Amino acid sequence: TERNQLVRKELANIKKSYVDKDGNIQTEIIEYDQRTKQFLSYNPRDIKAPQSVNGLELDPQQKKKYKEGETVLLTDGTAFQLSPSARKGLRSNKSG
Repeated sequence: TERNQLVRKELANIKKSYVDKDGNIQTEIIEYDQRTKQFLSYNPRDIKAPQSVNGLELDPQQKKKYKEGETVLLTDGTAFQLSPSARKGLRSNKSG
């Protein structure tokens, strides 16, 4: 199941859409926090994407990916992903 895949770190997160009480389609990004053993979720609409990373301006598609918890790749080789369970709030292939 998706739940088990999150717990085993086979998936970083999952995106779920649902219809709220007003009939609007909403999206939640869900991930598992290995330290607290809890599931965390957020609404991508509540996330503010950075304008730039490492001096490189993010385009609208990269900002959307960031807000939805997908990995964003930059031309300098940097890969990063929003992650509420990570210590600094994101995962990256570079430290800094």
